[in-house]
Amino acid sequence: MDDGRMERMVGKIKHEEFNRTENEIVGKPIIEIVGEKMFQTIVQTAIDGSCLSDKQGRLIEVNDTFCRMLGYSREELLGLNFSDIDAGRTSKEIARHGRETMNNRQSRFETKYRCKDGALMDVEINLQYSDIKNSIFVVFVRDITEKKRITQRLEINEARYRDLFDKAPIMYVVTRYRNGSPVIVDCNRQFLHTLNYERADIT
Repeated sequence: MDDGRMERMVGKIKHEEFNRTENEIVGKPIIEIVGEKMFQTIVQTAIDGSCLSDKQGRLIEVNDTFCRMLGYSREELLGLNFSDIDAGRTSKEIARHGRETMNNRQSRFETKYRCKDGALMDVEINLQYSDIKNSIFVVFVRDITEKKRITQRLEINEARYRDLFDKAPIMYVVTRYRNGSPVIVDCNRQFLHTLNYERADIT
């Protein structure tokens, strides 16, 4: 067998092995992929908040970032239930979401957490379920409060712009080039009224 053919065969074997390994880990909680010891290191050094809970939603492990986010000490958090800090979902909704995650192994969603001082925090949750250690939930928590505020400000600014645009006493039109020619993609009420068009005629 020549060297070129041997290299192609080896490459094919490596590719198939990579695909097999990738298929095995897709959908698995990170704790089952890297192992419990490595997972503990990941959790404690993560820049996002992270915690473990039992199937009833009781917190059994938290990292320092999670403590700082909510303003609790580790001792205060351990033993609390998600229903004690989740202000965006009812206890029934939390339980139902937990059952769904047990079936699907993972879920991602947004909610609001209540900090120790009563302040509300917008958070993005990456929830994973694992059968190890008598079945646990692995939770990664990201503070998206500022992201939400920026989005809301943009929406407010967009609404103000739209109001000024539509109510302007002169004609305004927005065009974009398509296939080298300008095409109207938006216009204000004065433009429609002056030229006696319907919006459907323009856009």
